[in-house]
Amino acid sequence: MVYLVHTDISRIDLGILRNSKYGTKPQNRVINYLDKQLNYGELWFPAYNYNFGGTRKFNPHQDGTSVGAVNSAVLNMPNSVRTFTPIYSHVGFGSVLSPKIKELYKPFDLGSEFEELLNADAQVLFLGASFNSFTFLHYIEEVNKIDYRYTKTIAGVLEIKENTHRTSLELKVRPLGRNLNYDWSKIEKDLRENNVIRTVTGIATKNMVLNMSASLKLITKLIKKDPYYLLDSETKEWVMRIINEKKRPFQLEDFEGLKI
Repeated sequence: MVYLVHTDISRIDLGILRNSKYGTKPQNRVINYLDKQLNYGELWFPAYNYNFGGTRKFNPHQDGTSVGAVNSAVLNMPNSVRTFTPIYSHVGFGSVLSPKIKELYKPFDLGSEFEELLNADAQVLFLGASFNSFTFLHYIEEVNKIDYRYTKTIAGVLEIKENTHRTSLELKVRPLGRNLNYDWSKIEKDLRENNVIRTVTGIATKNMVLNMSASLKLITKLIKKDPYYLLDSETKEWVMRIINEKKRPFQLEDFEGLKI
């Protein structure tokens, strides 16, 4: 079994964080706990670092991650592997994902790391983490060609050891200067009611496990009924109004002026 693990160390059981038999530091105890208690083949964690948008540089061997202490601990393990996708890299143990130097990265598109995890029938484990950390949702949006985010390309470089490689990141982003919020409670409720999310006993008390393939299938079905299903009511209102006025999907120029 392949798992993509989202963690929030502030909400993980104290029984794990304080158990010295799993290591000397709380974040290492979480990783060692999973190693002992979770029946898995591969473990992967988000290693997101958002600096690329400003610095236009990404060094996967030196740049840290801004998504939690557990993920940072995995990043610093000598046997872990980190992918090269700017901003949305992953780190873990296994072969489903591998570092690839590309001229263009599309983190939520076909051929992305999320699709590789999907093809491996991966499960998403939320260990202490809230459902709103469900980044795979943006892959589902891309598959369904949603019209309330727009494509943006960020040019920069990869710094791999002593070599520099020109690259670009292409992804659909939130409209600049506007609130675009998701109805996380509704989405989680629908996934639970359709048995796409389950709680697994024996791992920890605060956990959810989600099947990526089943979530894609169900949410796609719901988006076909309502293209703005994922959005909360306030966001849906302003998005629909502007799209109806323009009679087309959002474009970068609608919110950011000149392309970069």
